[in-house]
Amino acid sequence: MNRKAVARELVKVAKLLSAGTWSMPNNKADSQKLLKLIKQMEKGEWPDDKTPGSALYNVLGDDQLFDSFDREAQPYLRACADMVKRRIKQFAQQDVDEYSDPKDKEQLDWLAEQL
Repeated sequence: MNRKAVARELVKVAKLLSAGTWSMPNNKADSQKLLKLIKQMEKGEWPDDKTPGSALYNVLGDDQLFDSFDREAQPYLRACADMVKRRIKQFAQQDVDEYSDPKDKEQLDWLAEQL
């Protein structure tokens, strides 16, 4: 990998880190897990020992999303589901260059179509 390619990759990583996003679904299994969690939230079904943030942490970890949970809807699962869907759609509208892994963009586009 040449210096320019390395620099481009570093810029992508820096954008993700500055945005406060630490995990995204980048494979079908994670995408399906996220859809399942959204559907559970919409139905108001949730394990007592989990919060939406703790369940989503490794599937869709994003500061903006989690801040919304804290401010608005932690006890209200349906509202959390709406916030997750809205954030996925925002991510899907971003340019592929903003992702460190093109698979992230591919999976987010797929998820946005499912919502």
